[in-house]
Amino acid sequence: MKNNILLAFGFGLLASGLLAQQIPLTNQYTINKFSLSPAYAGASGAFEVFGTYRNDWMHIPGAPESKIISANGMICKNTGLGGSISSVEAGVFRNLSASLSYAYHMKIGANQNLSLGLGLGMLESHVDVTSANAQNDPIALNNQNINSLVLDGSFGILYRCKSFSAGISMPRLFGSPVKNADGKVVYNLAPQQAINLGYKYALNADWSIDPVLKLSL
Repeated sequence: MKNNILLAFGFGLLASGLLAQQIPLTNQYTINKFSLSPAYAGASGAFEVFGTYRNDWMHIPGAPESKIISANGMICKNTGLGGSISSVEAGVFRNLSASLSYAYHMKIGANQNLSLGLGLGMLESHVDVTSANAQNDPIALNNQNINSLVLDGSFGILYRCKSFSAGISMPRLFGSPVKNADGKVVYNLAPQQAINLGYKYALNADWSIDPVLKLSL
């Protein structure tokens, strides 16, 4: 019980004072836990491959569209590796990214596990000034060549006790600046944070409920 209280207090300290910014969403958190945090790399004990396609507000020009492919698995007793490639488009903006993740899993009690995950990769941020949507976008109007390649990273802490799980993650660690062809900073990819909670409840030998609550900060 003391360990649980200390871990909960630590999660609270990490979450306090965090800033918010919209991040790409998926709707497969109960199936692909690796999409929640790099700390989930190899956590299931199996090798997994997932593909995700999401198109919000269909038939509306410039609506967000996401395409993601990811894989993860255990490579030895306490170590997991993972990777992902994604394309996210919204209006005149398009982000292409690729990353690799490392996770270390440790037992801290008879039924308790703590996992730490770190991901590193590259992100290409592009503004399509040829799009009709660019005519009303002040960033596109004032900058005629925005195509920047920046370092991207993620970090996660995951606590598991039997069927309960709790984690805090930073899907974007760095506040990387996006620059135009003249080297002028147009906007920044601000750091982002999230908290997730889950509990898997077995109804019987064949069926279970696995709800996941994710809060982006």
